[in-house]
Amino acid sequence: MMKCPKCEYTFEQWEGVGYMFPMVYAETVQRAKNGELGEEIQNFFNEHEDGAIRADSVTLCCDKCGALRTGKDLTMFVPKGNKPDQTENGRWSFAMPFEGARYVDDTELELYYSEYMKYPHKCDECGDSMHIVGYGEELKCPKCKVKLETEDFICWD
Repeated sequence: MMKCPKCEYTFEQWEGVGYMFPMVYAETVQRAKNGELGEEIQNFFNEHEDGAIRADSVTLCCDKCGALRTGKDLTMFVPKGNKPDQTENGRWSFAMPFEGARYVDDTELELYYSEYMKYPHKCDECGDSMHIVGYGEELKCPKCKVKLETEDFICWD
């Protein structure tokens, strides 16, 4: 948990997915195809049946007001040409029972896919665009603009 030393604002930062990734990936893709994650990503899957996404949880920061929230990355990818074999044999899943898991992990994205489009995250507070907070990027209180301090830290999975 992150906390503002000036105004007591707190923010819980959750990143990654962990061992449940195959199930989270499948559920996120299904929600995208159903239109629950916006028109852009639904259209992407309608146009690119063999497309893939990055389904990791990330920290998002509003470019205008500085609001913070956790969300899914949702960057969209298209195959470079040769896709990996996604048969059940050799695929892992701790989200049992989840046999025959269909998912694309980061290694496969790098090897077999090209980035098509970043998901256009929008701020719930002001409606402006949000960016994915990069590793090591300083988080600031959206109210005071003071650097947030780490209050508690856990490493999960």
